[in-house]
Amino acid sequence: MSTRVVHLERTDRGAVLAGLRLVGPRSEESWVSPLVSVDDSEGIDRLDPAGDAKSTARSAAEWLKSSLRSGGGGKRIERLVLDADGAVCSWVTASGVEPKLVRALVDQHSGGGDSDGGFDGGGEQSHGRFPDLPRGEISAQALVEGVETSSDSPKSMVAGFRKSLEKSGQDDPDQARLAVMAVPDAPARMLIDELDRSGVQIGSVGTIFHAAASVWDASARRSTAPTEDGVIDAEPASECTAIIIVEPDGRLTWCWSIRGGVATSGSARLAGGIARAGGPVKEEGLQRRTDPVEVESPSVRVTSGVLARVSTEWLAWSSQLGLAPTKAVVVAPCSALEVGPPEANGSGGLDAPGIAAALRRVLPDATIDVVDDDDPVGLTLRRLAELHDDHAPVVAEEPGNLRKGLTALTRRPGRAHKAMYQWSAAALIAACVALGAIAIWLRGAAQSYESQAVTLKNSRTSLLESVDQTLLRSPFPVRDLERQVNEARNAKPPIEPSPPVIAELDTLSLLLGSDEYKLGSLSVNRLGGSFNVTVPDIGAAEDLREALRDIYGSGLIWSDPSITESGQNLTVRAQGYWPEPEGG
Repeated sequence: MSTRVVHLERTDRGAVLAGLRLVGPRSEESWVSPLVSVDDSEGIDRLDPAGDAKSTARSAAEWLKSSLRSGGGGKRIERLVLDADGAVCSWVTASGVEPKLVRALVDQHSGGGDSDGGFDGGGEQSHGRFPDLPRGEISAQALVEGVETSSDSPKSMVAGFRKSLEKSGQDDPDQARLAVMAVPDAPARMLIDELDRSGVQIGSVGTIFHAAASVWDASARRSTAPTEDGVIDAEPASECTAIIIVEPDGRLTWCWSIRGGVATSGSARLAGGIARAGGPVKEEGLQRRTDPVEVESPSVRVTSGVLARVSTEWLAWSSQLGLAPTKAVVVAPCSALEVGPPEANGSGGLDAPGIAAALRRVLPDATIDVVDDDDPVGLTLRRLAELHDDHAPVVAEEPGNLRKGLTALTRRPGRAHKAMYQWSAAALIAACVALGAIAIWLRGAAQSYESQAVTLKNSRTSLLESVDQTLLRSPFPVRDLERQVNEARNAKPPIEPSPPVIAELDTLSLLLGSDEYKLGSLSVNRLGGSFNVTVPDIGAAEDLREALRDIYGSGLIWSDPSITESGQNLTVRAQGYWPEPEGG
């Protein structure tokens, strides 16, 4: 079973689902939204204003489920990757990284208005940092490490935030400069919900920036375990890799990566471009995407002016984050790059060496690699699927690292969570019913115990009356009754002395100690005594009888012994009792 990742393509600044790409290590399928069509004359996307976004998400989920089943991928998508359309990354001054705090800052300062301190710059218009973001329809999170994301506890997040600031050299947690990524996520949320209803699981959610950082940053897959020689093959924590992806549809996407996590990101529109959608869509969008529509300008132009704007952003981010890339990776369709003569306004197109030379002027000490592929995004997705097959722990989200993916969408509640809440509510209702039943039983038991207490009180009164009428009028009847009991005990005659059992045993041992006698049993207690002796003949038995009659020192009164045959011998049995005490 091969790993599959999904690329969610959007339009209208990330507000409308435009299409899907289901990519595996050696396979790819595409789907086009019925809301989007292509103008054959211009090669650009057109939106259907009467379209239903929810039904489109349902159709997309059905297509994914069907494609996963036919492709042998089971019912799981390892990674849902959002494109860069509408995504904004900017820096803010905040006192924490709690999702609600970051979301409030972005919502408050998106769509116009003056900055009030959440964004540095004193009177600067906030739409310069987060332009035209739809309020309440975005995922916003700080791009930091060392924060506990597996718990919603504010205390644990604050503790991790302070540790992260210490690592970055910022001492004041109330005035920390943070990189914040805001991504319109309404289409993603609807698709995730529809996939959840269809039983399709999603391992994690991220953007094309996170995918590029996981794929093209070599330090993301470098092992931190020591080798046989004791050497740890790991890059320094501060080493940063800049990644640029030139998309054929006319967008330049870039990000900075630290150990496979996005430190900051951005994008820029390019001249030219190949349309993403193509062909008619039948059966409610369940048809696979056809080849791109041929347009007059099937090329993309990367100009020095665009790279200059990107370089300016990099310099600003370098001053804010306190780091600079030591390596740059450019993934571009070199054959589709439109090359033109340099012009004064910087609108001349650059080829791959020209792009590398422009980056060299900005990063003179960095290593620059260029990867040529006709579909840079598709190549990135295929390699991401391969990494999930080979190095799943590397590309998956890490607890405490907000740079690895979109935490809010990854942890979005689904059917399992809703079922858990429903069962919890049912259990709570059952517990309340049980507590009510117990309360009713306790009330009845209390009434029963109260009646028993009355009965016991009446019995106590009757008992005291039978003993002494004065006890009813006494404030302390128990104490008075104990006093009477003690007086009765003291008036009892002394206990009779015990009979001389030890002396009697000594006397009998002298009598029965002859070698001719074999003692079977001997018992002496306060009630009397008895013995059982085996003798060889009748003469010895008569001698024992006479000796018992004439015994001296015995306090017992012995009865006449009985003689019975026991094989070749005779058994003599005798019993005695203590005499009555005098006066008894």
